[in-house]
Amino acid sequence: AVHFVHAWHERAAIAVYDDLAIRRRLLEQGADLVICHHPHILQGFEVHRGRLIAHSLGNFCFDQEYPETYPSCLLRARADSAGCAGFTVVPTY
Repeated sequence: AVHFVHAWHERAAIAVYDDLAIRRRLLEQGADLVICHHPHILQGFEVHRGRLIAHSLGNFCFDQEYPETYPSCLLRARADSAGCAGFTVVPTY
């Protein structure tokens, strides 16, 4: 199962502790992949118990004029019967 999570803090460089705990809990409860959106900037990736959390993919298509929102990425994830079988990150700007 893939879970898409609306994150709270716009333009925050890193996720706050409460957000991290919720995302990790989703994986612990059976999610195969957690993808977060809303911060509009890259927040990195984490592997928790062998499963991926994409904390924020950036600002792929939006008209904000803050330099920190320009870098972004695409996430290519492969799935099989066991869940997420791998992923690739493709940088964009």
